[in-house]
Amino acid sequence: MSELKVDTISERTAANGVAVDGVTIKDSGLTIPSGGTLDIASGATIDATGATITGFPQGGLQHITTVTNTSAASSIDVAGCFTSTYKKYRVVMNKVSPVTNTTHVYLNFGNSDLSTIEDAYQWALSMYAAGFSAENQYSENVASGSSGIRLATDMANSTNYGVCMSIDIYQPYASDVMTAFAGHGWAFNNSGNYANTYMIIGNTMASDSAVRSESLRITAQTGNMAGHAETSVSVYGYAES
Repeated sequence: MSELKVDTISERTAANGVAVDGVTIKDSGLTIPSGGTLDIASGATIDATGATITGFPQGGLQHITTVTNTSAASSIDVAGCFTSTYKKYRVVMNKVSPVTNTTHVYLNFGNSDLSTIEDAYQWALSMYAAGFSAENQYSENVASGSSGIRLATDMANSTNYGVCMSIDIYQPYASDVMTAFAGHGWAFNNSGNYANTYMIIGNTMASDSAVRSESLRITAQTGNMAGHAETSVSVYGYAES
């Protein structure tokens, strides 16, 4: 093993003083020994575009995937978004609307490829209208046969509106606990009129050993889900360190 002792390493330059190459560490790379320090000067830039970065703490929300829906479809699917990587997740929906007017919008959990859809939930949904013309509570507690977790009631199909909601999902991938969820958002209710606030809480009706929650599917009570340039569903994981 050879040892190189230097104070400065610089890229080589052409005769006119213009840098023509950077400094490249070949083969196994550069190792900083235990107790050593890599000092990055103030104002410097670390460019890791396209690189695989391991070992760095990544606390906070970590983006997993975003699914867009630009044309009408029977459902909006986010397959394989929940894994053992995180215990808690956040789902953010933007302008999610039905094609059919005055219909409910539902969310379901499913297995990795959505070939099996969970149909046993207990949930409570509260709706508060900005004009106070309608303040309603809805709920469900069924062991099977559920249409899903209701996100909006009597939803308008206008392209000006859409479900805009954030929902936290708790331990969807665990095999010994129920998948729990809680969230809030906005949608337009045709029956009550005015903008409406929705708050949803609940959980699956059984532990996930039979159907582990690995995916999401959003559907309408009647007809397709509408397509829009701004319609998207994003999933983030809560990193704890």
